Amino acid sequence: MNRGSVVILWHWLLGTVAAAAILPWVAGCSDSATPAPHASAKLSADQVLADMTMAYQSAKTYADSGELHLKFTMGEEQQVDERVDFSVALARPNKLRLHCYNVIAVCDGDKLRATVADLDKQVLEAAAPETMTLEALYADEALRQGLTQQIAGSSPQLALLLTSDFLKSVTEGAKPARRLDSATIEDELCDRIQIDRPDGELLFWIGQNTRVLRRIEFPTLELKKHLESQMGGPISGLQLWADLKGAKLDTKIEDVAFRFETPADAKLVAQFDLRPLMPAPPQPSKLLGEKVGDFEFKRLDGTPVTRESLAGKVAIVDFWATWCGPCLENLPHLQEVYEKYKDDDRVEFVAVSLDQTEVTPQTIEETFAKAGLEIPIARDLDQTAAKTFQVEGIPNLFILGPDGTIQDNELGMNPELAKELPARVDKLLAGTDIHPDALARYERRKSQYEAELSAPAPTGESTPQIKAQIASRSEPSTLTLTQLWNNTELKQPGNVWPATTPEGATELLVNEGWRGVARLDAQGGLVERKELPTPEMTVVSYLRVAQLPDGARRYVGSASAQKQMHLFDETFSKLLTHPAGTDAEVADVAFTDLDADQTPELAIGYWGTRGVELLELSGTSRWTAGEMENVYRVTPAVLAAGSAAKLLAAHGRGTLAVIDLNGKLEKEIAVDKRFLRAVYAADLDGDGASELCALSPVDEGRDVLVGFDSEGKELWSYDLPAGLHEQPIENVTWGPLVENRAQWVVAAADSSIHILDRDGRLVDRFHHGAQLTGLAVARIDDAPALIVSSIDGVSAWRVGGKTTEAAGPTLE
Repeated sequence: MNRGSVVILWHWLLGTVAAAAILPWVAGCSDSATPAPHASAKLSADQVLADMTMAYQSAKTYADSGELHLKFTMGEEQQVDERVDFSVALARPNKLRLHCYNVIAVCDGDKLRATVADLDKQVLEAAAPETMTLEALYADEALRQGLTQQIAGSSPQLALLLTSDFLKSVTEGAKPARRLDSATIEDELCDRIQIDRPDGELLFWIGQNTRVLRRIEFPTLELKKHLESQMGGPISGLQLWADLKGAKLDTKIEDVAFRFETPADAKLVAQFDLRPLMPAPPQPSKLLGEKVGDFEFKRLDGTPVTRESLAGKVAIVDFWATWCGPCLENLPHLQEVYEKYKDDDRVEFVAVSLDQTEVTPQTIEETFAKAGLEIPIARDLDQTAAKTFQVEGIPNLFILGPDGTIQDNELGMNPELAKELPARVDKLLAGTDIHPDALARYERRKSQYEAELSAPAPTGESTPQIKAQIASRSEPSTLTLTQLWNNTELKQPGNVWPATTPEGATELLVNEGWRGVARLDAQGGLVERKELPTPEMTVVSYLRVAQLPDGARRYVGSASAQKQMHLFDETFSKLLTHPAGTDAEVADVAFTDLDADQTPELAIGYWGTRGVELLELSGTSRWTAGEMENVYRVTPAVLAAGSAAKLLAAHGRGTLAVIDLNGKLEKEIAVDKRFLRAVYAADLDGDGASELCALSPVDEGRDVLVGFDSEGKELWSYDLPAGLHEQPIENVTWGPLVENRAQWVVAAADSSIHILDRDGRLVDRFHHGAQLTGLAVARIDDAPALIVSSIDGVSAWRVGGKTTEAAGPTLE
């Protein structure tokens, strides 16, 4: 983690501090008797704690308004001194108002309502429990995480009020509690009780007369380790404490305190949808496929480890540190792989410690010995990891090929490392490069991440992802398929894009691998293949084609969650890369001509909050429509015959934003009870208006294709087989395949291809028999043909027969 803004740091602390740094305030209920308060300073530490506990459990009401403080020094200079407010109000049996970390929870005795700051516009609404308990608050996972997995753990006030074994939870494994000198807070003299725990010292300031908790000083040993692992270096002077200002027992609380105003645009949920908090899979190193630069690490005996010393070997280099908890969780998986290859002189392992120089070799060795690790250790005392390997976070594993090429990279923990890594090593030993596999692995993880984000919101039961089973080849029921040709020359064929040459001939553009494109002629012959002139780490999984007024063509390419999109001329020379910076992620790009001047523009949909941008081919941005986030797909459409084209954007709310040529959001198209994650528009019947359909996820890992009108009325739906495509694929296309009428053509993950008429009626379906990677309709020999790309190659098929029912007027 960079040593940047402390404001950003504090936001991170409130959201992601590990459970190891949290005090275990356990849940439970209590019916304990009411104690008499004591003011005597002569009571034992245990008696003071017991009196405090009894006072809270017997109180009918409680209220406070406090501050949580965090202080430490980063390195030698940068001071962090941050605070955040909190408040608790409770009236038994079941009225509560709680503002803690990023959670607001209010129970008026009838309904429990809650919000979590990072889950925008969701409001949890549930029936109030008869008696307020921590179990009731923690029933929802988002509330449990928001109230417990934070920098100081869950609210000690609530634990005192609602649990019977509070003292046991805070003293377990600790030395006997002891008294310190009394001190004053808010003009009240307090007994100070210290508990020495394995994770540090816990100190309670307890009012002598009221037995109300006034201040808590939290233990910091585990927190310090965690902060150092995230900050990438040592910190000092760490303090974490809470001041419970105005804390009172049995004070009058007006009912207005338990009133919750639900925002007008809120989405009421029975369970919070946690997917917006899901971290995107980390991108692999930008150095994949490149020769590693010069480096030198030192083994603990002083022997150097260099590029030259590893030459001719498959080298597994893992960067770690003694202060990095995730590293020490990940290293045992690597140890299993080391055991398999430690006697193979063609393979070398080195665990490179990034600890600073003041950490002794003995400490490093003891850390490995305690964890049962035997992987050879080296140290990076000259920051080579950052300079040569561009390491910004750990754990971070690199695999070098025998020629010094960076072949693989894995940032972060991978519980499956022991199972997955040997196959990669063996492939390198067999002489095959694996850096394309690393990019493909990232794309698969990204696709799964996107699918999870766009799936229906949880209903209380988790739904496992369903892996598609590739079905055996089958023939259509009523139509006929005649193979025209089959090209098996391409190594990794992907999406297919029909285009017309300046001479009017049909050609096919096929994505090949992750940065390649191949041209096939109408007979399936390979005309040329090119590596796209994009940065090494770029993935281009889709292309879009447009024609200029002078007949010249332009291509745009990108992939979901790439930092940039790229514009090419008809020779695939790069004309433009956009955006220039790396603070955005492109989700989708489409050519459009909203102003009808015959010159196309680029509509770009972004992940995050950037929305949709309209870009001229020169690179000039016309406008950005930022009223939406996570724009999955953009497409132009004519919503009524004779009207101007609009831009449709499927985005994170599951609706379609309708955007005009000036970037104005005209309206949202919502289809009842459907989450629209990918929209398609085409004039299938030739009446001048676009037919609309969209993919909508449903339970059990399935998509349904939904047809609807411009007002959001559902016209038809078609269930698709379960499962996810393993490679990025444009799985909905259209064209006049049968009887010169245009149909929707859909590729499913089980290799089935579905042909639907404009009203969503099934014309026919069949299985290709191999994993599908692309689908298109093109004209070959002046007749329509179905182009199918799969892991086995690219093939063209003539479709014959008749539809069972007319789908509309024939196309001229």
